[in-house]
Amino acid sequence: MRIAKVSLPRYKKNLRTVVFEGGASVKLHEEVVERRGLAEGSEVSELDLEGLKDESSRREARDYSLLLLGYRTLSQNALKERLRRRGYAVKVIDGVLEELKAMKLLDDAGLARSMAESRLKGALVGAARVRSDMLRRGIPRETADSALAEANRDPGNEVPSEEERAYQLAARRAKQMRTDARTAYRRIYGYLARRGFPPDTIDRALARISARRREKEEMEREDDRD
Repeated sequence: MRIAKVSLPRYKKNLRTVVFEGGASVKLHEEVVERRGLAEGSEVSELDLEGLKDESSRREARDYSLLLLGYRTLSQNALKERLRRRGYAVKVIDGVLEELKAMKLLDDAGLARSMAESRLKGALVGAARVRSDMLRRGIPRETADSALAEANRDPGNEVPSEEERAYQLAARRAKQMRTDARTAYRRIYGYLARRGFPPDTIDRALARISARRREKEEMEREDDRD
């Protein structure tokens, strides 16, 4: 097959339209065209053309991946799903993922560590909530659990303990409530549960709140007696 001309399409400026004698045409990635030296008069066999299409598809998938990663850090599974929905073949997707991992642009462990540290320290949520967020973003459970354990273990991260985070939230919530103790207890319990804290941690946090309230009431009674 002899190439009649190579032109720039109106859209998708990273592609080139390769037109063969006889009228058949194919769009190939510009890097493939330049690297293979495809130009008017070049001969391309049917077998070579299939290889060029595969290589071009991989380059397009890589460009699309870089565009997505420029907006937001993605897990390997999340990016894989985006590429699958885009219609790329499995072998193309696998090749691109390996290329991006080699470039350090895909790092599930790093993403998990970053989420664990920022959410546990800044958002005051339970580990279960953070784990759920990680899983929704495609991070494997084992990687998520490892990152959470590391964040809680490393004193340099300045991450409050699970109980301390629950207590801080409970204390903050208690100050905003103008209800009886029983109602406040029930509402705070539900609030902490929705934030991903386990029952035993919630119980300890609320016990501290109750103890602090009793201590405050006792001090007020002593002041009244004086």
